[in-house]
Amino acid sequence: MIVNYLRQILRGIRSKKTYFLLNLLGLTTGITAFVLIVLWVKTETSFDQFHENAQNIYRVDYKLYEEEVLELYSAAAVPVIGPLLQETYPEVEQYTRFSRTEGVIKYNNLFFKEKQLFFAESSFFSLFNFQLAAGNLNDDLLAVNKAVISERAAKKYFNNEDPIGKVITLNGNDKYSISAVAKNVPENSHIKFDILLSYENLINRNSFFDNGWFGPSFQTYVRLAPGTDFKATERKIPDLVEENLGDFMKRAFFLAEFKLRPLLDIHLNSNLKNELGVNGNRSHVQFMSIIALLVLVIAFINYINMATARSAERASEVGVRKVMGAIRKHLLAQFLSESVIVNATAIILSLGLVIILLPIFSDFTGSPVSIPWGTLPIILIVIFLISSFSTGIIPATYLSRLSPSLILRGKGSSRSQKVSRLRNGLVVFQFAISVILIVGTIVIGKQLSFLQKQNIGIDIDQMLVVEGPKAVNNETYTNSLDAFRSEMVQLAHVKQMTVSTSVPGEEITIQPVYGKLVDGLNTEKKIDMIGIDQHFMDTYGLKLIAGRNFDKNYTQDIREVILNESALPYLGFSSAKEAIGKRLTGSPGEADIIGVVNDYNQQSLRQKPYPMIFCNRPNNSWYSIKVNASQADLVISKLENLWGQKFPGNPLKYFFLDEHFNEQYRADKKIGSLFMLFSVLAIFIACLGLLGLSAYATAQRTREIGVRKVNGAKVGEVLLILNKDFIKWVAMAFVIAVPVAWYAMNKWLGGFAYKTALSWWIFALSGILALGIALLTVSWQSWKAATRNPVEALRYE
Repeated sequence: MIVNYLRQILRGIRSKKTYFLLNLLGLTTGITAFVLIVLWVKTETSFDQFHENAQNIYRVDYKLYEEEVLELYSAAAVPVIGPLLQETYPEVEQYTRFSRTEGVIKYNNLFFKEKQLFFAESSFFSLFNFQLAAGNLNDDLLAVNKAVISERAAKKYFNNEDPIGKVITLNGNDKYSISAVAKNVPENSHIKFDILLSYENLINRNSFFDNGWFGPSFQTYVRLAPGTDFKATERKIPDLVEENLGDFMKRAFFLAEFKLRPLLDIHLNSNLKNELGVNGNRSHVQFMSIIALLVLVIAFINYINMATARSAERASEVGVRKVMGAIRKHLLAQFLSESVIVNATAIILSLGLVIILLPIFSDFTGSPVSIPWGTLPIILIVIFLISSFSTGIIPATYLSRLSPSLILRGKGSSRSQKVSRLRNGLVVFQFAISVILIVGTIVIGKQLSFLQKQNIGIDIDQMLVVEGPKAVNNETYTNSLDAFRSEMVQLAHVKQMTVSTSVPGEEITIQPVYGKLVDGLNTEKKIDMIGIDQHFMDTYGLKLIAGRNFDKNYTQDIREVILNESALPYLGFSSAKEAIGKRLTGSPGEADIIGVVNDYNQQSLRQKPYPMIFCNRPNNSWYSIKVNASQADLVISKLENLWGQKFPGNPLKYFFLDEHFNEQYRADKKIGSLFMLFSVLAIFIACLGLLGLSAYATAQRTREIGVRKVNGAKVGEVLLILNKDFIKWVAMAFVIAVPVAWYAMNKWLGGFAYKTALSWWIFALSGILALGIALLTVSWQSWKAATRNPVEALRYE
């Protein structure tokens, strides 16, 4: 019986190669796309799961309210909260703290600027499951003047030498002995480090780093006892804060809150101040999951549509077999077997394509996607079972129920009309999805283009930014900087240069408190501060609305500040003119307002400009050099020579600011590219099905076309007759798709403070494109039929 089924199936494949190949190509493409997206989703949702007690680990987030208004929501907390939680609540089994920094690490004559530097406690390795490659796990791992480095850092600094016991120097001063080498941090970890330095060094420098209630720049994690309701623990923390800080909060009119965020929620659900890096986005994961499902469903629909379209042709076969004694279950088995063979072949081809395409796909997404050989076979088996059943059961059920007496007398069945309506409905569904995906692709591309062309209020074009030196001698630094600046601005292709503690595109980490002097009231609020020199305004093209700029000749500028426009209402001023000359009080001390500048976007256009304050304390964080872009290579060559002379022992690192600023949209660009790629695949699969349907529909109407042409019908009239059903289906799909697409895109655009308009032409263009794609797909078959000699169509009649 089985051999007979196989023989019949293979005979059918040979006689209808086109339909078999279209089905196979559609299913293979759909399954491959689905599996790739599923692997990406699995990677994005797997972050931090490798920790043994991941379900019981929580990060302590910090919220600061000023007069009941949320002013700060930070992923880093104050240093005292970790030890205090463990001391107070028995369910808090352990805590660890670390503080991120940057610096120049020296070993022998090697200098490297490191960004993944943490001051961490030894409990870091007992709370988390980061593995050691060399060294022993103990309480002295990160004792005073000790360091742990990653395998990657060990290779960079020591090549094949044993790092244990070697001494490295931070910023030319502090020395640390390497106690252990950690295995490289897994890619799916939101905590990434290259060097861990002893937190005890911070405490020895200042006890504030151990028991301070202010300065939220310390990442704090706790492990709760298994079975603990973390929300119940979280509800108890306000009482602890009130006990220790209540009186001061009342006097200062602020409120500090601490929230416990599950470790496994951080990567996809956290986008706060002081994050350790750029996290993922749950909405992107949900978005792509829906697309993956739609691509697979479209592939299934193709198979069902082409199988049911051939029902009239298969009906004769069914009628003959039933007359010869075949029963319904035998027919069901045969048709389901056909589906199984096609789907099994598609699964095997898809697996091969996934293996080949995965490295390219991983680079494209920027996500560490890999093949989970433990779960991938399960995924493929589930897809195979669902696909075989869903694509085989409808055609098999319909064909096996046909009456042999009606079939052999050439009469149809009422079921054929129902199946035809189902097939038309599925085509409408396919093209509704296609229209939605086309709209999404246009809107995402339009929004990203809009963001990059938007005036952010500050000039970042042709700006070369150099990371300031870390290993410097404070006594000679000012002279070195002045000499460096003097020689740089003398270059023919350098227009301006300025020094600042932050540049556009970077998160501002300096957040003092300032407020107006009001009798009997504490009006101090946290506000983002940038230290700048007197050249900052001219270099970046900022405009003074009122007052004056900093002047190096004014020695009191150290106690003077400039506000941006958004800071005026935030600090209680009705206008720029009113603010000039007023005095602010705050934690750095009193300061006079000497100027007000225009607002600009310090970070991405997902949010409006926020209150900022500028002081004349640029330090040495960033050097911004306005250059002639066409001669940038000459400037960089001079920069490299001059840097080594003025700041020896400091590696040179630079970038162009416009590119750096637009990196903030990298995740949106990636999701936009992914959306476009899989939208094209979905439309391609839909077109395969449409091609098969049009070929079959045209073949069924060959006699009708011949009769019409004999009676004088023109080619255009025949094309209209053959294509009008497809035009009608696309029109119905457009009507269904527009409101869904509008809702989805409007919701996505809601995440941006600045957004492009959902213009009518986007939907009109999407409908025209969908119609054009459909007509191009079916017109080839229609044209062949319309231009065929009618004698060929009628010679057998």
